[in-house]
Amino acid sequence: MSYEFFEAIRRLKKEVDEFMDYLERRFTEEIMGDHAVECIEPLAEIREYPDKYVVIIDLPCVRRREDINVKLTEDTIIIEAQMYRKVEIYDLMSNVKRTEFSSYRKSIRLPQPIDPKKATATFKKGMLILMLPKKSYGHEIRVE
Repeated sequence: MSYEFFEAIRRLKKEVDEFMDYLERRFTEEIMGDHAVECIEPLAEIREYPDKYVVIIDLPCVRRREDINVKLTEDTIIIEAQMYRKVEIYDLMSNVKRTEFSSYRKSIRLPQPIDPKKATATFKKGMLILMLPKKSYGHEIRVE
């Protein structure tokens, strides 16, 4: 086989890699908006009880509660937190490509409305715990 054939394969691979990088950037920007750069989604667990949701969010590299912002609506939670240092993640296939993150952002849609005014949040040892009372729509009274 000739040198030109292998050179054509190399060029094609480079073009495909560049196109895949472009698609990855576009997809990330569309999902994360302004937060696409240096932002990662934290792990979260949602526990449902008859009267409330308990949401536990793992925020390693966050030290202070002042670095956390929680926004609530009746059916959505948005968590943003600033890390005290950047975290690097390397591509599994090569040590050249890496991504750095310095903050967290997560949006959670709840299956049932909550009462945001009665919600509470605590932060301890890298764990954010949200207590979200479910919204009650009625009140039962006893008939005498």
